Amino acid sequence: MTERLPPHRPSRFVHLLPYAAVLIPMMLLGAGAELSWLQVWRDARSDLQRAAEGGADYGNRILSGYALAAGRINELLRGLSDAEIHAREAELHGDLAKMVAEVPQGIASHVMDRDGVPLLSATLFPVPRNETVVADRDFFLALKAADAPDVHISAVHVGHFEGRPFFAVSRRRQNTGNGLPRGSFDGIVNLSVEPATLADGMRRVLGDEAVIGLVRADGAVLVHTNNDGGNDGGPPARLPADSPILGAMQGDGFAIETRSPFTGDAQIIAARQLPGFPIYALASRSRDSIIQQWWSGLLPHLALGLPMTLALLLLSLRVRRDQQRLTADNSGLTSALLESEAWLRRVQRIGRVGGFEIDLPTGVNRRSPEYMALQGMAAEPRTEQHDDWVARLHPEDRERAQAAFLYAIESPGTTTTYAQEYRIVTPEGGIRWTAARAEIERDAKGRALRMVGAHLDITALKQTEQALAESEARFRQIAETIDEIFYVAEPSTGRMRYVSPAWARITGHPATAPQNAAEAWLAAVHPEDRERVRAARREGPYDIEYRMLRADGGERRLHDRAFAVPDPMSGAAARVTGVARDVTEERQATEIQALLAAEVDHRAKNVLAVVQSVIRLTRAATVPDFAAAIEGRVAALARAHSLLARGRWIGSELNRMVEEELAAHDVGDRFRTSGPMVVLIADAVQPMSMVLHELATNAAKYGALSARDGRIDIDWVLLPGGKLRLTWSESGGPVVSEPPTGRGFGSTLIEATVAGQLKGEFERDWSRFGLRAIITIDVTMLQPYVAAPQPLGVPHAAPHAVPRNTGMRGRRILLAEDETLIALELRDIIEELGCELVGPARTPDEAFALIAQAGRLDAAVLDVNLGGRQIFPVAEKLRQRGVPMVFTTGYSNLPSEQTQGAPVLRKPLARGELVAALTALLAPATAEG
Repeated sequence: MTERLPPHRPSRFVHLLPYAAVLIPMMLLGAGAELSWLQVWRDARSDLQRAAEGGADYGNRILSGYALAAGRINELLRGLSDAEIHAREAELHGDLAKMVAEVPQGIASHVMDRDGVPLLSATLFPVPRNETVVADRDFFLALKAADAPDVHISAVHVGHFEGRPFFAVSRRRQNTGNGLPRGSFDGIVNLSVEPATLADGMRRVLGDEAVIGLVRADGAVLVHTNNDGGNDGGPPARLPADSPILGAMQGDGFAIETRSPFTGDAQIIAARQLPGFPIYALASRSRDSIIQQWWSGLLPHLALGLPMTLALLLLSLRVRRDQQRLTADNSGLTSALLESEAWLRRVQRIGRVGGFEIDLPTGVNRRSPEYMALQGMAAEPRTEQHDDWVARLHPEDRERAQAAFLYAIESPGTTTTYAQEYRIVTPEGGIRWTAARAEIERDAKGRALRMVGAHLDITALKQTEQALAESEARFRQIAETIDEIFYVAEPSTGRMRYVSPAWARITGHPATAPQNAAEAWLAAVHPEDRERVRAARREGPYDIEYRMLRADGGERRLHDRAFAVPDPMSGAAARVTGVARDVTEERQATEIQALLAAEVDHRAKNVLAVVQSVIRLTRAATVPDFAAAIEGRVAALARAHSLLARGRWIGSELNRMVEEELAAHDVGDRFRTSGPMVVLIADAVQPMSMVLHELATNAAKYGALSARDGRIDIDWVLLPGGKLRLTWSESGGPVVSEPPTGRGFGSTLIEATVAGQLKGEFERDWSRFGLRAIITIDVTMLQPYVAAPQPLGVPHAAPHAVPRNTGMRGRRILLAEDETLIALELRDIIEELGCELVGPARTPDEAFALIAQAGRLDAAVLDVNLGGRQIFPVAEKLRQRGVPMVFTTGYSNLPSEQTQGAPVLRKPLARGELVAALTALLAPATAEG
């Protein structure tokens, strides 16, 4: 059947089209201009407020930095009287100059006494001492007052000394050594800031789209990024007393329209107060520039809109003329045109792409241009036969597609619709998926007469389906192999749609059907955590950690994190996807780390307490003897600490403890050890090291080691019941005519340590050949021997007195050490050797600078960790110059590729260790000299 179209009648709108073509564009242009005007002003206000906020932030950081710098200068001069500052003016002038150089955009700093007379300057040396230069300045008067602020920002002045405009950031001098009562005014610390320099910084950081300024709450202008205000080398202008800007300075910020106090032109001005300062950052922009910006945005639209309006008018006039002619010709349209138009509308209703019509009794197929283009052929209408379509079908789909077509047009029949999907092969060999949809017209007897339909290219859809299938396969491959439990749940029902196999691996529970997985999961959660997990799942996306009970009764900790996947149509959560990770070992490691940190803290404090006790209890006849005794006992503690570190704080082997202690006394091969492998627990290492140290020290002073042929035999055995018995036997020393009658601190320390900390017994036997000591240690002080990794040792040299004449006088030694007390001690040792000290350097950068400036260097003493940075780049520089070096360190292990054979001394150092190392390094040079 053919649909009849209604006859075409001319529209009244055609007559009004020329008027609409002019009025509508002009109205749109006017509305656009109004909206653009409002938007430009809103943008200008917003930009100025942001600029004011940026200026306030920049100014706050700069002024806060100046205030901190003034505090640092106060700390530099803490406790110094005016006379002491005069006496040390050269030294303090250099320190102050360095500090001011570190302050951005500062030009000078001066310290004034209570009368306004200069005490110290970063730019003048010496300062004029009898001239009152700031007593009338506002910053001096404000800080001299009883209610003086902590920090004062002055107005802009012209400097007495530099002759340039500046404003001052000033603080009172505090904690002076002049003996004034607490709280009394005793002068000021002043930093001068050049407005022009600060303005340049604000322009670089904030740009120059707006004029930025800093203004005190009383109207004094400190900084202005535009010199239109009249600041030409002198102090900037002050805001007039009746300026609306001053009236608006009440809160944190404001934005007003007013006239510029400097140029008189209309402006928008936004302000923001600097936190903690009675200063406002002002950003301004002239009204003329905003209007110019509006015009610059509007003119392109006018340049385009007016010609287009004119063209539209001409076009509408032509359309009206053509429409009038078309209306006249329309009455002669034929019925064939009406029938074709009806066919086209039916195709548009069914599908916009690839229309076709088949006259089923004759087999004639009419194809649209779009249809032929879909088939990979020229986009032009064509009449074909059924066999042409069959020939283009993909061989694998041909039989199925043809059977579906023939079934749909079977006569007689009742089917009036036709739909199927199949592949076609284009002439170039390409493959395209096609979806065919059609309607079948039948007569009263059910015979098929005509089929009208459309073909749709669904190749992209099929490719997407294939990609989704491959993505699903990849997803399952990943989800089923990762160590974490991956799951997908439905929030609406609470059911699990998917749970990965890692569930069974981690929990030991078998996998369950998706509809039961959520209940099985909650059932496996620890009872104390179950309600918390249930509540988290009800509330939506979550990130929680809880305990899970394994099927075998074990317990695991899971970190469960889930997020919602929204429905693309409604936006509601369509499903929840989550990953549950087994963090059991990770949490155990964290707990162990916390325990180790607490243990290290305990041992560090314990060692400090032991050192304190050693210092208090040690007795000696002379100060050198006292220092040597303290040094030896602290070194013994350090060796015990290193042994514990090598043993990972579990314990230490007895034979290593004995060898380390005797090696520290430089006994060579004059001792022998014998006994099974025994490992002492961590709590026994330090006490045993102290006992061995006291025995070795006694032997070195009075016993076997004080004679050339003396020797020591140390034997230990494990007694029945597990106790350890160690025998210390000395021979070859001075003949003992009778046992000593006195008891020194060393004997007391040995007996108390063995009985108390080692839970053992100490016996001694004095024969004429020397001391024989027997130490019995309780079994609880021992542990099974487990071979530990052997780290690289750092050898200790024996303590020696510093020789008075070493033959090294005049040698130049570079010292790099950041600990002040250690640096002072090493300086004394180097200078007692007659060497010339270069340094000390406290950072690698200072060390590089000294190397570049020092000229000849004969040796170097380098701390491995200098200011938190390693010294090895400095060592490489010295190695390139052929300078020998000694490393000092608190580390037990140092990689040999970094030290490259250089001597390594462990802290704390014995004075003789450094002497021995430097003597060995400089021996060839000394011999040549």
